This record gives sequence, C-alpha cells and structure tokens, in this order.
Amino acid sequence: MSAPTPGWSAEARWRGEGPVELACRGEPLAALVAAGVVLTPVEYLLLGAAGCFAMSLEGARRAQGLSAAALVVTAIGTKAPVAPSQLGTLHLIVRIDGPIDAAAFPALVARAKDLCTVTNTLGATPTVEVHRTAA
Repeated sequence: MSAPTPGWSAEARWRGEGPVELACRGEPLAALVAAGVVLTPVEYLLLGAAGCFAMSLEGARRAQGLSAAALVVTAIGTKAPVAPSQLGTLHLIVRIDGPIDAAAFPALVARAKDLCTVTNTLGATPTVEVHRTAA
C-alpha cells in the first residue's frame, strides 16, 4: 500500500522515555505556539489522534512486556470528496525504532486501537450537542 497524500498531517514522537512530543507542519508544537502560529482545527484533531495513539502504543508495549522502543505516529487526514466538510480518511502511519519485531506489531496495534480514546471516538460518530450559556 502506498502512503496517502496528505491534506493535513501531524506527528507524535516518543523517544522511549519522557513525554510524547507533538509536531505539525514539520515543527514542534511548542515552537509553533511560541511563535504565534495559528493551526487549523483539523491540525489540532490530527495532533490529538497522533498523540493519543502514540501513548496507547506505549501503554500496549508495556502491558505486553516488550522492550522500550522509540516510536513515531504520523496522522494524515484526507478530505472527503463530498459534503459535508469532513475528513474522509484518517491514516495513522506508525514507525517503531527498536527491538519490536514484525510478528509482535499486529497485536501491539490491536491493543493500542482498543486503548486510544481519540481514534475510538472518531470511529464511533459521537453525538455532538451545542449549548448556549448566558454571557
């Protein structure tokens, strides 16, 4: 399968310890925020998906007793070809740099899918309610 052509993309990187680092437009999120760069709502959605899935992969790795490995999750959103305005597909590209072999990967991803609140929510078509509050 060839890699999707991104409409939007975001990345989450875990170096084997410490926090998950988020990036968008090829720059760390913290640097973008510090520079006053305004991201699109879709970019924030993709940051959430990439970050949550990276954290879920790490949780699944620990639960399965696998050795620590650096990982990168890239979330790519492609726009749906028809209205209403929405993403048609959310692609998650996972790169693991370390001792996790190809045979362990499917079970690791399956468990991460179970754990990831953001991608589970996106896949479930949640009810969206809008409420007004007094000023």
